[in-house]
Amino acid sequence: MTLQLEAFIQSGPVRLAVQDHGGIGPVMLLLHGAGRSAADWLPMAHLLTSNRHVIALDLRGHGLSGSGDWNVDLVLKDIRAVLQSYSTTNISIAGHSLGGVLAFLYASRYGGVSQVIDLDGFALLATEYVGLSPEEAAASQERVRAEWVRPQPNLTDKAVAKLEENLIEAYGLSPADSSEIVRRALKPLGNQSHSLHTDMRAIQGIRALYGAFLHDDSFFDLIRSIDAPTLILRANRLSLPAQLPEWHKEMLKAYFLGVQHQTDALQYSNQFSLSVRESSHMMMLEEPVALAAEISRFLTAG
Repeated sequence: MTLQLEAFIQSGPVRLAVQDHGGIGPVMLLLHGAGRSAADWLPMAHLLTSNRHVIALDLRGHGLSGSGDWNVDLVLKDIRAVLQSYSTTNISIAGHSLGGVLAFLYASRYGGVSQVIDLDGFALLATEYVGLSPEEAAASQERVRAEWVRPQPNLTDKAVAKLEENLIEAYGLSPADSSEIVRRALKPLGNQSHSLHTDMRAIQGIRALYGAFLHDDSFFDLIRSIDAPTLILRANRLSLPAQLPEWHKEMLKAYFLGVQHQTDALQYSNQFSLSVRESSHMMMLEEPVALAAEISRFLTAG
C-alpha cells in the first residue's frame, strides 16, 4: 500500500472521508460501489498520479464517512463539496459500479467534468433485461433489493482475518491493501466483534436510485446526454457464486446480456470509448496495472 493522506470535508451535517493519493496535474475523483469504500482503489490509485492529483471519496454512509439521509441530490452535493475543496476546473471522475452511475449523474447535474470513466457501472430498465420479461426482471430485482435490508450477522476477529486472506488469494492484493479494504468496510463493536459499516439509510437510498432506473429513467439515455469524453470499461466475465439461488443467477445473466446489448448499441466516437475487459465486476482489484494504463492513455489523449 502506498502512502496517502486522510482528509475530512464537511457537507452539511455529514463529515466525508477522502483518501488523497497526491499526484501531478488536474484533480481526478474516484468513486466506489455500493457497500464498498475508497480503499477499493488502493491497488490502482497510485498508478494514476503521474498526470492527475488523485483523490478517493468514501460516500456518505460508507467507509469512514459519516451517516445521514441518503438520496441522489444529497450525494451529488457531497461530491460537489469535495471537488470544490480541491479544484473547480478540468476535473475527471472515475466510478466503479454505483460510483460510475453517480459520475454520470454528477456530470449531468453540474457539468464542469472534463472526462468520465465508468468501471462496469450500469443500470437497466426492466425492459432491457435479455431473456426475462419486464415483470420477471422487476420481481427478481425487488427480491435482491429486499435482501439488502436484511440484518447481517456480526463478524468475529477470526472471520475478519479470513476475509483478508480471501482477498489476498482472490486478487493477489498486498496484506496492507487487503487489511485496509476490510477495515474500512467494518466498524468494531468490542468483544472481538465487527459489523458492516454501510448505513441502512444508504442502503435504502441506493435501492431507490436503482428502482428509478428500473422503472422510469433510462440510464443509457443519461450516458448519451453527457458532453464530456467518456471511457466505459465493461466486464466480460460474469462471476456467479455457487451459493446463489437459481433465480438470482438467471437475473444476473439477463442483466449481463442486457448491459452487453446496451453498451454495444452506443454510438462510439471521439466522445465515447468502450473497452471490454477480460475480468469480472471487481476489475480494479483484478487488473489494476492494465486498467490504470488504459485510463491514463484516455486521460492524456484529449
